[in-house]
Formats: sequence, C-alpha cells, structure tokens
Amino acid sequence: ERVARIAAKEKEVAARNCYGFIPEDEIAACAEGMQPGDIVGFVSSVDGLDIAHVGIVDRVNNETTFIHASSTQKKVVENDGAMADYVKGIKKNSGVVIIRPQF
Repeated sequence: ERVARIAAKEKEVAARNCYGFIPEDEIAACAEGMQPGDIVGFVSSVDGLDIAHVGIVDRVNNETTFIHASSTQKKVVENDGAMADYVKGIKKNSGVVIIRPQF
C-alpha cells in the first residue's frame, strides 16, 4: 500500500510544471531577486538525480549566499562566498531552483 501511495505521489509531482530553474551562468544576475529564507536546490546534471543538495538563501555583506549542512565540515555552515561561485565550482551542478515558502 505504501509503495502504491509513493508511486502515485511521484507521478503527481512529475506532472507538475517546473518554473524557476536558473542556469549557473545566470545565477549572479538573478541573485538580487532571491530573499533570505528562500530554499535553494542545487540542480544536478547526473541522470536520475534532480537536486543534489539544498540550502537556505542568505545575504551577507550584500552578497547572496546560503546556509547548508556541509558534508565536509559535518555541520551547518554559512557558505563562504557567492552562491554563483559555489555552483560554478561543482562540475555536476547545472544551476539552481529557488523555492519561496508561502505561510
């Protein structure tokens, strides 16, 4: 029963239109429209993997960056530098999606 429910949910999600993909070369130009608290999903170029990592958008010294759980540092950290630079530094990232929670 659970497998059927998961399959139904996956089918529903797959049918949704996705808006808001920002290619890596456009992130810097779009950064001002991002707000602290937005959720950032790092889009993967690996087949079968849509989002490789997630974080929360933040702004430090007028620079758009993010907070995330670092696998190398084994804790939650503020990224040191611009989000655009982070994405460009990871070969398997092709861009980001930004999700703004509605309360």
